[in-house]
Amino acid sequence: MLFRGKLERLLPKEKQEEKRRQFQDELKDQKLEKGDLPAMILAALLVYLPVVLLVGGVLAGIMWLLFAR
Repeated sequence: MLFRGKLERLLPKEKQEEKRRQFQDELKDQKLEKGDLPAMILAALLVYLPVVLLVGGVLAGIMWLLFAR
């Protein structure tokens, strides 16, 4: 077969797509509890805020070195 390698690469993606749809269906059936949304927001802030501050600090340091010095 001429495009056998491409066909073999596509087959697992179809299975992954089916598993993803099944997982999404299971998630639709689950309901959030009372404090889940604030907990998720707090967790996201604790994870992403230090990274954003670090990247912003590095960029500010580079700008200071280039322009203010």
